[in-house]
Amino acid sequence: MNDGQTEILFLASNRASTAVVGGMEMSFLVIAALLYLGLALGFILVVDNLVGLVFHDPRAPVQLVSVYIGRAFAASQKLYRK
Repeated sequence: MNDGQTEILFLASNRASTAVVGGMEMSFLVIAALLYLGLALGFILVVDNLVGLVFHDPRAPVQLVSVYIGRAFAASQKLYRK
């Protein structure tokens, strides 16, 4: 092989290894970003719960929607039986 062919092969192999490393760096960046978002959301939840412990809401807690659906179903069954 002459010097020109060796240089072309070296450039081709260098680009291939750069692409592999670039893909690894990109996946590492995505994993790091997802971990950062998860930690940030976890921190927000912890702070929110701590604030909720200190400052209590004097109003009654909000009931779940399923309670209202159950009440509506029971009332409709009473009306249907009459």
